[in-house]
Amino acid sequence: MKSIVIAVVLWCAGAFTASAQEFGVPLSATELLQYERTKTKGRGGIPPFHKYQFERKRATKFITDADSMQLWGYHVHANLDFDRSRQPMFRVFKKGDMKAMAVIDHFGGEHKSCDVIFWHKQIYRRYAAQLRRAGFQLRQSTKYSNVLEFRKEDVSVGVDMEIWNDIYIMHVLLL
Repeated sequence: MKSIVIAVVLWCAGAFTASAQEFGVPLSATELLQYERTKTKGRGGIPPFHKYQFERKRATKFITDADSMQLWGYHVHANLDFDRSRQPMFRVFKKGDMKAMAVIDHFGGEHKSCDVIFWHKQIYRRYAAQLRRAGFQLRQSTKYSNVLEFRKEDVSVGVDMEIWNDIYIMHVLLL
């Protein structure tokens, strides 16, 4: 009887671990903050996305040479119904599965930032936990009801988490 109980407990622990790893975040919040800081300091940081199996997406139909952004995707597809004149840029992506993530990397002009798009709440929770562990404080935005701000004193980079009913956008930006 004891061995059956132990086996059930070990099986449950294994199932929980597999479930947690299924929504593992391939790209850490700390690495995103460091990349954004390096990029905005004019040192031309190297995008860390490729080493985490993100693929560079070439959306020449929607992005011209004048646009200063790069698109990266992990388990995403093109949204064939996307209309740039009526929809925000993050709608150019469609999730392939619940691990799906995408990045819009703005590397020029006034808006040097990095937007990480994902569709699962567990990924949001992982990023929020990473930011709290790094000492960032969470607060509600005074401008928008669907934006949570993560800030840390004496740090020039912050994170705004924009939450919609079907999508999450994490804006990593210079303050």
